[in-house]
Amino acid sequence: MLSINYDKISQRILILVFSFFLSCSQCSNHREQPVIVAFVNGEPVTIEEFQDRMVSHRAEVVQYYRQTAGATYNADFWYTEFNGESPVNRLLQITMQELAKIKIEQQLAREYGIVRNTNYRTFKKSWANENKRRIKAFDRGQIFYGPVQYSKDVYYRYIHSNLVIRLLDALQKDHFKPSKIEFCRWLEKQKHLTADKQQLLLFQIQSDPKKVIYQLPDSIPPALQDRFYEYLYDEFIREEMSKADVRVIHHLHKLNFTIY
Repeated sequence: MLSINYDKISQRILILVFSFFLSCSQCSNHREQPVIVAFVNGEPVTIEEFQDRMVSHRAEVVQYYRQTAGATYNADFWYTEFNGESPVNRLLQITMQELAKIKIEQQLAREYGIVRNTNYRTFKKSWANENKRRIKAFDRGQIFYGPVQYSKDVYYRYIHSNLVIRLLDALQKDHFKPSKIEFCRWLEKQKHLTADKQQLLLFQIQSDPKKVIYQLPDSIPPALQDRFYEYLYDEFIREEMSKADVRVIHHLHKLNFTIY
């Protein structure tokens, strides 16, 4: 997890902490100059985007503390410490972790020409336009797929998941050049892929009965190949995150976020 215990994130991450108090109602009054809470490789994270992603993780954090600490959800829940950590701290960490990854993926998508603009204002305009289009189609009795109206969170995830699919495809064509040895090393670690492993020819080296060699066919099963490239993608993004310059320019604990 990308920690917001500010000395633990990364040697490359610079933290600039200021005392800052702001309510989300005030944020809406600064549409021309949105409040920035962080930068990821120079890419701004607005307080509105942070708030929206944070809200989407509330249930996950509540469930975590119910399972690990027997916590009860009440008015004091977010600021009560369980095993030395408060739920609000974990919520902020998870949110910053997700947004760091998202911003890096957006930057890569722009570099590969997949998208032009990934700022949050553009996203909200696209979301509003898509919902207007769906309402019109619904009123006219036209066929369309999915809900009549997207929530902001669902549309955000939909847009970003499509971006990731296209980015993975671009990286697979342009960046990933794995060898059969790399594939075999990965396959060796996949304990849950027994059925897929059986599609390959396996044999033991006589001098070392514990060592398994995969005699790969000319074509690897597509499902297994997809999993392998998803693994390469995750490793690539993890490496990009480790090198990222993440600057938190406001102390997130000082922001008056609406958590409930």
